[in-house]
Amino acid sequence: MTSPTRAEHKEDNAYCWVCRWEPWWYDGAQSYGPNWLETHEIARGPARKKAVNEPCAWLVLCNHCHRDVIPGWSIARQLALKKVRDFRYYDRVGVNRLRGRADEAITEEEVDRWVSHPDLVDNGESCEPDSQSA
Repeated sequence: MTSPTRAEHKEDNAYCWVCRWEPWWYDGAQSYGPNWLETHEIARGPARKKAVNEPCAWLVLCNHCHRDVIPGWSIARQLALKKVRDFRYYDRVGVNRLRGRADEAITEEEVDRWVSHPDLVDNGESCEPDSQSA
């Protein structure tokens, strides 16, 4: 399987995976309006540099969820979101390795607990422009 570029991946998934916000106009490179789409990497620190090029580590989010929601999520919960929204590129072991961890550092059972959790994506937040603060 050929890996997509970040732009191709975002274009194929042109909505926020958390709140499901969709830009009213998206040209493949830019969202328009007070919200926009960003690519988040499921990795921090030095691992982020590697994750930038690995589809298994990418989440598509609006700027609000990227800034205010995802930072409070565990890696297992982020992987659950990836599994639900982008199974084609879901690779838990790959993410563990990118992070310099053992293959089972985060287990499939931990991810699946979040997959079936009612709060996986229902965070009660609105990403409508009126709810944004500058």
